Amino acid sequence: EQGIEQGIEQGIEQGIAKGRQEGREEGRLREAREMLLALGEERLGKPAAGVRRALNAIDDHRRLRLLARKVLRASSWRELLGEE
Repeated sequence: EQGIEQGIEQGIEQGIAKGRQEGREEGRLREAREMLLALGEERLGKPAAGVRRALNAIDDHRRLRLLARKVLRASSWRELLGEE
């Protein structure tokens, strides 16, 4: 019985730790998207709803960083997203 309780406790702690890690990663992605949108809006103008949806669908932090660098050379949101 003590072993079962200990196992349950460990499972709960692991679940909490995993949830925190996922929350931190989601926060990093959200910040990267917001920064990309701010830089892009300054350079390319207000993005259309489809652009926002496309950016929100990106769940790779590295890809968002690459886009943030590319925004300095892009002439449109479509070019930035590789749609031209």
